[in-house]
Amino acid sequence: MSTSETIRADLIATVPCQCQLGEGVLWDARLGQFLWTDIQGKALHSYCLKNGDHRVVRVPHRLASFALTHDPGVLLAAFDQYLGSLDRETGKVLSYRFKEPILTPGTRFNDGKVGPHGRFWVGTMVEDAEKAGGRDAGILYRLIANGVLSPERRGISISNGLAWAPDLIHFYFADSPKQQIWRFEQSQYIWTIASEAPFATISGGGYPDGATTSTDGRYWSALWGAGEVRVFDPDGTVAGQVTVPARQPSCCAFGGDDYSILAVTSAREGLSDTDLAEDPEAGNLFLYQTNAKGFRSFRFGEKAI
Repeated sequence: MSTSETIRADLIATVPCQCQLGEGVLWDARLGQFLWTDIQGKALHSYCLKNGDHRVVRVPHRLASFALTHDPGVLLAAFDQYLGSLDRETGKVLSYRFKEPILTPGTRFNDGKVGPHGRFWVGTMVEDAEKAGGRDAGILYRLIANGVLSPERRGISISNGLAWAPDLIHFYFADSPKQQIWRFEQSQYIWTIASEAPFATISGGGYPDGATTSTDGRYWSALWGAGEVRVFDPDGTVAGQVTVPARQPSCCAFGGDDYSILAVTSAREGLSDTDLAEDPEAGNLFLYQTNAKGFRSFRFGEKAI
């Protein structure tokens, strides 16, 4: 699919998981599964595409985001206040990377993703502005395999939308309340942020949440509150959208044998009983057959370039 082609996406399945805050979906090709978290429900979900097996594993803390590692049974986990390794079958925390609290009070970890250089980029969000000292106390961090965690960008309200461009040098990042998406360029030597530029601004309703990219260079952003995944061309113009049968889509990722199936998480958080009666699919996972293709999920500590 070239960037001139019209986007096609057909809903082929719904996984009725009713997450409070479904997030962080990714594809594990080794096991043929989509994985995602229910942050507020303290649960890790998996769905096998071939047999439809849906499993839920309870975890001891709110699991904000996670990443694959060289061990198929172990995930790198960003809990609300901790970074650690997680046994995906039992939900047991195998180790914590930092014994002492490292985050600003009133903030928690949020969206995180491994880039092609093997580093885990993870941002924080402000939950309590009074404790945090303001609404923009969030930070985007970079974790490398030797355990060094470095702040790369400050002044963030809610970190979201991490995804890498096909050139594996540029990546995207969103601050949800500001309705702004940026495009970062990385240094090709130490893989920190070398420069940044505005990519797209969301006008009207909808807030950019979790995101992914396709091989044609398009950026696919789940728009919280808008009931859609909005698709942007590499120049930041809108290429189209995928309608989601829930008003709060929260994250998306490509998977399947040829990476043409788009999985979209959603949330029930903040919806009243009246809202839920009008939005019965809220919190479910939706699978679409598309005419686009995505990339494999990168693994922590393993370089793709």
